[in-house]
Amino acid sequence: MRRVSRLVSLLFLLMTCVLTVSAQNDATAEVKQLTKDMYDQFNADDYEKLVTTVDKLKEACIRAGDYKTFYKAWGNLIIKAKTHVGRPQAMKMIKEMRDYAVQRDHKFGLYSATYTTAYLLNQIGDHAGAEQNYLKAAEYLKKYFPEESTASI
Repeated sequence: MRRVSRLVSLLFLLMTCVLTVSAQNDATAEVKQLTKDMYDQFNADDYEKLVTTVDKLKEACIRAGDYKTFYKAWGNLIIKAKTHVGRPQAMKMIKEMRDYAVQRDHKFGLYSATYTTAYLLNQIGDHAGAEQNYLKAAEYLKKYFPEESTASI
């Protein structure tokens, strides 16, 4: 009886692992499609659809454990938000991103919030503030993500 119980436990564990991997694969495929949709909408300047897509993409990224894409999507939305809902709202969104990253100790989130701040400051003509934030963003990449390109900075 113990042997059967142990076998059932092992089968349950195996099925749980298989279902988890399957769910992650589904989420990864969803992330890929939503990322494509996001860039199409970003380039078409379709802000309303972009908001919906980024919300779905962030959820899929969480399920897939893909926090780099999560923060890149959030940053793209903020960049468009400046034009569509205004700078104060965009800066508020950056604060939300930064707070989210700090609460979870996500270094890529801190990089993304810093980079997005620099981008927006540059757009409004605060070149000194932008430079300071770009340099800080580059430091984050160099320290935590040396494989990432600094070309955008």
